[in-house]
Amino acid sequence: IYGSGVQIGTGWQAFTSYGLTDFNGDNRPDIIAANSTTGILWCYPMNPDGTIGTSSQIATGW
Repeated sequence: IYGSGVQIGTGWQAFTSYGLTDFNGDNRPDIIAANSTTGILWCYPMNPDGTIGTSSQIATGW
């Protein structure tokens, strides 16, 4: 059902919660990740070529 896994980066252990959703409305799943140490919620948008784009802070207090 699923293909082989692909490494998408390093340093993900800093995050305590993850999710996939089309946060920016471009019909591609974006990664939403929360860091409970800093309380910052980040969005990692999916690029058209399937790579992960530059992150942006979307909220605090998480």
